[in-house]
Amino acid sequence: MDIQTEQQAFEKWAFQASHGWASFNKDSDGKYWPDKLNLAWGAWKAAKEQAATDWISVNDVGPPIDEMVLVCWNQHPDVEPEKEYMSLDEDLSEYWPNCVDEPPTHWRKIPPPPKQAQEQSHD
Repeated sequence: MDIQTEQQAFEKWAFQASHGWASFNKDSDGKYWPDKLNLAWGAWKAAKEQAATDWISVNDVGPPIDEMVLVCWNQHPDVEPEKEYMSLDEDLSEYWPNCVDEPPTHWRKIPPPPKQAQEQSHD
């Protein structure tokens, strides 16, 4: 997420939603004020982050190269979609293992682990 592009989109939305009353003042820490606007900005960022973890159709866009992603595909309409994970490598020319006859229909980025899991030591 490009933060400046997102801030511009947020400010445009907030200005339109407020029928032109919103002013975009920031304190020395870069936080919006009044505080309600800062809360709305936090909600905007959280919603964008959540949306980024949704499934994406391979018809819309392919997964990024050299990044671990989750993939999903159907082998038969009456069967639950099979779910796998893999690292897509440029050298593979976007070949999807384990699904030669049925290419994936969707993919998604792997979300980061919860903060608590990140903080745990692996000693």
